[in-house]
Amino acid sequence: MSAHPSELTPVQLKELGAKLTEKSVSLEREIGELEAELTQQENEDQSAPDEVDRSSYEESVQRSQIVLVGKKNLLFEVQEALKRITDGSYGVCEETEEPIGFKRLAAQPWTRLSLEAQQDLEQRRKNRAPGTGGSSYPSGFGE
Repeated sequence: MSAHPSELTPVQLKELGAKLTEKSVSLEREIGELEAELTQQENEDQSAPDEVDRSSYEESVQRSQIVLVGKKNLLFEVQEALKRITDGSYGVCEETEEPIGFKRLAAQPWTRLSLEAQQDLEQRRKNRAPGTGGSSYPSGFGE
């Protein structure tokens, strides 16, 4: 029997799978509650008597929608991690194809990248961010 490509033991895979399943169930419940809350808020919007109340309501709805999108995105990542457990690719960095450490996976079991690959990605994003001086053009370009 060959070792798992992530170098995780069967016990570690089972533990991380259980964490992911628990997180998935929790997120699905939270998403359902947020969707119900948004539906209720939409129904209450019809009765907002003045502009101040309506503005406050709209701000509250926007915050709830942002939280909902974040939770849905996280649920997607959790479900993808569960698929990777099933197909045998779980715990392997998608950038370097090196094993992701158990400690990192225990802290964030849905992660796709090793710590080093994540740091490299964040550095590349930082260098591309507008206003950071990360331009690849010479200073006199376009003059």
